[in-house]
Amino acid sequence: MNLISINKNLSRILLLTASLITATVHANSNLTYTNLAYGKHATQSSMYWGYQAKNAVNGNTAGSWLSYTGITHTKKEKGAWWMVDLGSQQVINQINIFNRTACCMERINNYRVSISSKRNFNEHTYQQDFHTVPHPKKTIKLGEKGKVGRYVKIQLLNKNFLSLSEVQVLGPFKPKAVAGNRQIKVSWNTFSPAKSYNIYYAQQSFKSLDGHIVNYSTLKDGTFISNAKAHKCSPPQCKNGNNYDYTIKGLSNNVQYYVVVTPVDSQGVEGHVSKQVKVTPRAGLGVLNDTGITFGGGYRLGHNKKTQGRRGNNTNCTSNIKSKQDCNQGRDATHNDDSDGHAGFSFTKISNTGKPLAATATNWSCVKDEVTGLMWENKVPDVLNLHDSHSKYFWYSTDGKSNGGKMGVKQLHPSNNCDDSDGGIFLVGHCPINTQDFVTAVNEAGLCGKKDWRLPTVEELRSIVDYSKTPSIDMTYFPHTVANFVWSSVPNVNKNKSTPWGIHFFNGHGERLNAGTGANVRLVRFGE
Repeated sequence: MNLISINKNLSRILLLTASLITATVHANSNLTYTNLAYGKHATQSSMYWGYQAKNAVNGNTAGSWLSYTGITHTKKEKGAWWMVDLGSQQVINQINIFNRTACCMERINNYRVSISSKRNFNEHTYQQDFHTVPHPKKTIKLGEKGKVGRYVKIQLLNKNFLSLSEVQVLGPFKPKAVAGNRQIKVSWNTFSPAKSYNIYYAQQSFKSLDGHIVNYSTLKDGTFISNAKAHKCSPPQCKNGNNYDYTIKGLSNNVQYYVVVTPVDSQGVEGHVSKQVKVTPRAGLGVLNDTGITFGGGYRLGHNKKTQGRRGNNTNCTSNIKSKQDCNQGRDATHNDDSDGHAGFSFTKISNTGKPLAATATNWSCVKDEVTGLMWENKVPDVLNLHDSHSKYFWYSTDGKSNGGKMGVKQLHPSNNCDDSDGGIFLVGHCPINTQDFVTAVNEAGLCGKKDWRLPTVEELRSIVDYSKTPSIDMTYFPHTVANFVWSSVPNVNKNKSTPWGIHFFNGHGERLNAGTGANVRLVRFGE
């Protein structure tokens, strides 16, 4: 590098550092937090005229009673209450309570705000009584360390109607990250007055900077993305309040990266640094979905002679077993919203041109998994269609690096008859009756505008297994799925024959099958 280029780079670094120092010195603390309550499960002591508890966590602070989604409303009762479940233990730094407008604001003039880790509030980490009307809102600041809890409750201390416009529960700003092939998809919540966002990533932890983000370049591969052109999602793509996402590309696989985000207000002032997330890009699956199990085991059935001592399953994840069960943990507990997939699953329907569709769409060609970032082929019940749900294929691969030393079976039937002994259709028309030919045909057709479709790994297939159902998959997003064995790309070779791995979607179990046996296929690709 010559002296001129060194001077140019030095000037750019100095200018960038100067601007960042200015932003950090004048950091806007209002941009530090994210709304933990947005879109979470809310309840109230009663409901009046159809005004539901969830109206206080939908982002609408206008407070108009003219809309049934504008406010909450209980009946007139003593100790009327409203509560939100944040899904898991959270650090809470601030609570904003927005009152209804236009009418009846004075009804909430004597109330209590509580934070607890227990739904019954028999203990609490914060509790305070207030005796003034929120006009138009009440802000409760809980300090930098905040209070820890899962449930936030607002309860009247007298007899009256309880009606709220919005309740914002603010906690540490923390993005989420999903690994892909040489890339990381970062997503985060919005909170006014943030107008744009900066992203920093490195191969070392940002904690060593002790909050001085301007020194990011001292970290290995420290990189700054100014005013990241984040994609703002809207329904149905917007999931669980993560309203923005940005994909960092060109990264190294199998290397751990640390990522932080800073919000920037309309004046260009940068807020405090978010909590960091760490993630490792790789060519395979980066994260796993949850199981779909939302019921608990070990539930005591009764106390009479017939049922005493007997235990069974239940539907609401309660149990006599003290230790945590599957239904108490993971996304099935924290993101249990069936609007975008059963329990903790989160899917988006994709058109054949690659465009996201509404959850109510009736015609779609692919499904994107918003948790793993994978995009899946959708099947149809049409024997004349390339993507027929009943079509079966032999396992075949000429790639010596991945087939385990045996190619499998290219074709058992020399004729053009594509029916196997089970009566299952392999594929009509030009009849590519093995997996490799099928992958080629789908890529030539450009399913959903993409030409990088492939057989999934066992782990990738297992990521869409819903163990609470038969077939073991969300049939709302993957209709026409047959409860059969589905091929993966993973070989298993013994002396005499090739018996590749797959998943049986009757029960979600991993199994091996003779490569010469007809089985179903569902192709996959990385979603970006």
